[in-house]
Amino acid sequence: MNRIELPRALTIQYVENLRHQFDDQPADSGLTLDASGVEVVDTLGIQLLLVLARRQTRAGGRLTLVGVPDVLVDALRDLGLDDALPVNTEA
Repeated sequence: MNRIELPRALTIQYVENLRHQFDDQPADSGLTLDASGVEVVDTLGIQLLLVLARRQTRAGGRLTLVGVPDVLVDALRDLGLDDALPVNTEA
């Protein structure tokens, strides 16, 4: 299982570069994203996470978010996506 640390800002300014980083990850294996350093998130950042989760699932892999901060949990809740991602608030 691969583990990637998410940046401080999961926003439109950084999503494109981050997306390219995920292109190199095999979709059929597990992918763990460490979100403990995320301080700012916007809707495009959430969309990227949803696309990654769907890509992993379709290929038979799995995406897990760990160390999820309140700002990310709140953003998911505000968008009505509370259960859309496998979130683990422990690091």
